[in-house]
Amino acid sequence: MHAARRAASALCSRGPAVLRRVYTTPSSAPSADPSAASTSSDSSPPSPPTYTPPLSPGQLEIYDLSLSLLLSDKARKLDQLSSLRAELPTLPADAQALAQKKLSKLEVDAEINDPEVRWRHKRGLGDLSLPVYRYLREAQWRKEGALDLLMERLWQMHVLPDVLPWVDPTVEMRVRFQGGEDVEPGGYLTPEHTEKEPEIYTTAFHMEERYYTLVMVDPDVPSPATSSYTTFLHWLIPNIPLTCLSPSPLPLPPALQPYIPPHPQAGTPYHRYTLLLLPQRGLISRMKAPLRRGFSLRDFVRTYDLTGGPVQGAPPRALVGAHKGAKKGPKVKVNTGAEVGGGGAHMFREVWDESVPGIHERAFGTPELRYGKPKTVDPYLDEEGVRPRRYY
Repeated sequence: MHAARRAASALCSRGPAVLRRVYTTPSSAPSADPSAASTSSDSSPPSPPTYTPPLSPGQLEIYDLSLSLLLSDKARKLDQLSSLRAELPTLPADAQALAQKKLSKLEVDAEINDPEVRWRHKRGLGDLSLPVYRYLREAQWRKEGALDLLMERLWQMHVLPDVLPWVDPTVEMRVRFQGGEDVEPGGYLTPEHTEKEPEIYTTAFHMEERYYTLVMVDPDVPSPATSSYTTFLHWLIPNIPLTCLSPSPLPLPPALQPYIPPHPQAGTPYHRYTLLLLPQRGLISRMKAPLRRGFSLRDFVRTYDLTGGPVQGAPPRALVGAHKGAKKGPKVKVNTGAEVGGGGAHMFREVWDESVPGIHERAFGTPELRYGKPKTVDPYLDEEGVRPRRYY
């Protein structure tokens, strides 16, 4: 028992040295020590808080033993990580892919139980250039309700499959108007509040630079010609570069179709304004500006191959019978090929109010159109619009 205590004390005494053993990768570097921040000027921003262990060594035996176990496990995995990284170039090509997966897992496992790492992640101080902080941030987004709420609203409000048949977001996307708070997915906003384009806040979980296309559509614009609804394109920006280190709000390149504010038509129910960050295969050098009214997002996704990676949970692309159990007859596809695996998604709702006529006038230079059900004609009314008495 005394030997265990001595070992625990020794490990705890060298704990800070182990905690500072942050692995480095070709695309990342350890974060700077906050305690080294310059304090020479009173006008400089305050330095971030530094981690302090809750207990000093020797105050609680079980705490010392637990900490010694965590530190020894971290030291062992960091040694494995160094050995595997040195061995990687000597491996054959087919074994390098498997070793790279193990390397990525070790980069997270070596740090994930570090008390300081957990402390920094909880306070939003994690360096997303390090895999462990990207892993913890993505797990928080996926498992603590934010992604579940988004997907619930997309299905509940029938954005899926009205706008797209299926989406599987991999980027956390948040929307703010006029410097306000984050818009809750599916929440109601007023047309006056959304007259200026929103700020897009993102948290990506990939280190390499990828390109995305930002699209904002309204699928609830009335179409008298078809006695139904059509889609209006409010905003289109291609070739947006994004990494896990991209600043927020996201700097946006010039728009292919500039922002037109929401203007829900009078006489219609609520409108579902949907924003999507669609993953590109690469830089798109030529993209034709589509028409705004009657815009087909599904055709647009297929034309420019904005489907991203494999879509989790989507039905397979297979030919099946037109009817269940039919042996003969026409064959149809299970899905459309417009399912998007990756990128970001968001949506909010609006209804008509007294500010819409002015917004429509400023955006289009014409008075707004009003819609509604046609009046029912009473065949028993006379020329003066009076219903004759039934009995005389």
